[in-house]
Order: sequence, then structure tokens, then C-alpha cells
Amino acid sequence: RDCRSDSLLAALDLAGFHASAGSACAAGAPGPSRVARALGLEEEWQQGILRLSMGWSSTEAGVDALVEALVGIASRAREAA
Repeated sequence: RDCRSDSLLAALDLAGFHASAGSACAAGAPGPSRVARALGLEEEWQQGILRLSMGWSSTEAGVDALVEALVGIASRAREAA
């Protein structure tokens, strides 16, 4: 709550992480993901969805760094809201 995908994505990008909003099957489509709607998420939650992917080169340290960065980014976004 209180965290929009677009601002989270911008902050993650500045921190060196790549992420997307919504589901992969709707990449580039405007508006909330149909998957988020199908899950029955309230609209305010649909506006804050992030899609994070891992690959064969992902490491535990990289995931830890992402989580740490995302916690800080989300905290700052909530304080600003």
C-alpha cells in the first residue's frame, strides 16, 4: 500500500536492479494486470505490483541486496505518501 509501481521501479533502477510491473504475459500493457484483477486484489494494491525474476546467475547475496534495497525504497515511498 502507498507504493506505486512506477515510483518503485524508478528507485530500483537507480539502485541498479531491474524489475517490471505486472505479469509477463501483459508486459507493456497499460493499467493494472489482469492477473492482479483475477486474484481479487484491491485496486490500491494493483497499483503497486512488481515482477521480479531470477535467472541461473542469480545469487543469494544478490537476492539479499534486492530485499534490503526494496525495504528501504518502500519505506521512503510510504513516508512520502
